[in-house]
Amino acid sequence: MPSPVGHSIIAFTFYRLSARPHEPLGWRKLALYLFAANAPDLDFIPGLLIGQPDRFHHGAGHSVGFAVLFALVFGLLSHVMKIDSVQSSSPILFGLYLSHLGVDCFSIDTAAPYGMTLFWPVSHAYYKAAIGVLPDIRRCNSSNYFFASLFSAHNLRSVCLELLIFLPPALLATAFKGQARQGA
Repeated sequence: MPSPVGHSIIAFTFYRLSARPHEPLGWRKLALYLFAANAPDLDFIPGLLIGQPDRFHHGAGHSVGFAVLFALVFGLLSHVMKIDSVQSSSPILFGLYLSHLGVDCFSIDTAAPYGMTLFWPVSHAYYKAAIGVLPDIRRCNSSNYFFASLFSAHNLRSVCLELLIFLPPALLATAFKGQARQGA
């Protein structure tokens, strides 16, 4: 499972690529994109509340079914908050949510249950890629040590590797949009 850093860089890349020419930086839209890319990991919260952080991780919240629900609800919320129209934001929010699932699917998974319930509610089976390409983030499955366990040399190396992988496309998207603005 990648860190919020990797998921957030992907969200920023989506944000830069979806921005209209001459559109100023929209902090509310960027915040919504960052939230969407990291939202599947909110499934840690109920586990933390009962003292077992991994208990619900990679369950229903890590599924295409939940991605559809998320995109519809937050697409409507985006419209109500005058951030963007439902038609514009829902597909992007869906894509951001799916990006989280895709990146998690191709990461090294060291904690049971292995994989994700990608096709919930149709199937409760767990799926993951045969080969983990992206590094894992190690964590303790105890509420007392969960947050402390995130700060380790292994996790720092994982975040550095995520930066090497995900930052170049984000910088290219930013440069590309900058060139488009100058040419317009």
